[in-house]
Amino acid sequence: MTPPAAPPSGSPPIRGSRIALGAGAAIAGHLLTVVIAVAVGAVLGYEDDDAVGTTMAVAFGSQALLFVACLVASLLLVTRGDRGLGIGVIIGWAAGLMVTPMVGFGACVWAMRLTGGAV
Repeated sequence: MTPPAAPPSGSPPIRGSRIALGAGAAIAGHLLTVVIAVAVGAVLGYEDDDAVGTTMAVAFGSQALLFVACLVASLLLVTRGDRGLGIGVIIGWAAGLMVTPMVGFGACVWAMRLTGGAV
């Protein structure tokens, strides 16, 4: 077996601004998943266990969908030549994954205050 060929030396450099743009897009996706989950919870209410379960399912489902979307987008971008943007999307997804629980906790506290502490 022969090793894969090295990328051509004339390939464009990876620009930091493209990485930042990709990371920002992925982090915005994480924030969108939190907004969607909070909106579902606000519509269904937070008093019923079924509503809370549905809200959690929407939150985890939207995160899983975001993971697949970021992975596919990143692979397509890297293989089609926009390596900076593709790498940035994966970096932003990973960074957002670490921050999302803190934002989600804040959303839970907000929901508790909204319902008078009876969540």
